[in-house]
Amino acid sequence: MAAYALFPELAAGGDGREAGNYELFLEIASILGQARNNTVSQELVDKRLGKYRYCSRDGGPVAVGEEGLEIALVSADRCPVCLEDFAEDDVLRVLECHHGLHLVCGDAWFTKGSEAVHE
Repeated sequence: MAAYALFPELAAGGDGREAGNYELFLEIASILGQARNNTVSQELVDKRLGKYRYCSRDGGPVAVGEEGLEIALVSADRCPVCLEDFAEDDVLRVLECHHGLHLVCGDAWFTKGSEAVHE
């Protein structure tokens, strides 16, 4: 549901205020409360996302799991969190979409939130 359906004043300015008025947004924020980061426990990260090692192959980079499972990586040149290039044998977390993240970067992202990663 769009914000305009909940708060038609944002679109119409029906209460005499301009559409998109900053004070109106503050009023809405006071009703909705503080936004929070969606995070999960380290235990859940460990349970859902295995550890892999980055390896270069002729067919392209892959992540090799502890049991020898190989996953072809998408956008495999660098970690999308820290933007550093992957190096041979880096430890990764691999998402279902086959994007890899450095283990440390992915764990921090999921357990502390995106803002904590860049502090």
